[in-house]
Formats: sequence, structure tokens, C-alpha cells
Amino acid sequence: VVGITAGSGIVSTPTSGNYTISQVLEQRAITTATQASTVVTATNITGLGLPILAGKKYQFEAWLPYSSAALTTGIALAHTAVTGNTWHTVSAQSTTTATQERRFLNNSLLFVSTATAATTGSVAYMEGRIEPTANTTFQLQFATEVTGSAITLQPGCILIIREVF
Repeated sequence: VVGITAGSGIVSTPTSGNYTISQVLEQRAITTATQASTVVTATNITGLGLPILAGKKYQFEAWLPYSSAALTTGIALAHTAVTGNTWHTVSAQSTTTATQERRFLNNSLLFVSTATAATTGSVAYMEGRIEPTANTTFQLQFATEVTGSAITLQPGCILIIREVF
């Protein structure tokens, strides 16, 4: 039986026979309101930042439903810089187009989808691994691809970070 320490989010690690049940520390952040951007400079997504600790290894995933002011306006996504290593894949898909996808190593450069085939019903997805060498907050960011044309994140954007061993 695996127990959870109340309030800590840390799962106990009992041993039995020839195996040990690994610890899993999972943090989640979920937005409750829309957030819009009409600028091409990435800004923090309110509520989608979680603390990470030096010397730990993490996996993260984010699900970001969004709408676009125009078919020619795509979403730009990034995260704050992390001292250490990061590997991640970012993809964006609207309801009627194929997924656009990019992979990054050790940077927080913007991923930019060039357009969308529908102004509503689009989703961006990010996943990756983080190995920080300094304590920090892992913060997701977004922007529009076209100055003055809004990208609006919908309520229910999710960031999940799991400590892995």
C-alpha cells in the first residue's frame, strides 16, 4: 500500500521483496480565466508556474486550449529560462489542420505556429524534461505571432510537473 503524506504531495516508498515503489511528486496548475496577448513578446501565463529544485529531474506536460482572432494568427509558446538542461517538444493543432511540431534542447526559444485553420477549438501541447542546476520557478509563457492580433488562452490550461528518478 502506498500512502500519501497529508499536504506534502510526497508518496511514501515502502519496499517489498525485490522491488521498491518509486516516489512520485506531482504538481499541477490549472487556469480558471481567459488570458489574451496581442504582442509578439512572450509573457508569463498567469497561474502556470511551478517551483523546481536544483539537482532533481522532472518531466512536464502542458495542455493549452486557445482561440485566435484571425486565421492568419498563430500562437507562440515558451518557458522562462532554466539553469541546467531542458528538452522539450511543442505542438499546436487546430480543429481542421495537421499538427505543427518543434523540438528544443536547452533553450526557452519561442515555438511559433504560423496560422490556424479555425479561430476557435485549437490546442497547444508541450512536454519535456527538466534537470535544473538552480532552484527556480518553471513558468510557461505565450504570445501572438502577429502584432495586434489576439491569441486568447481559454480557462482550463494545465501544467503538470512530475519529479522522476
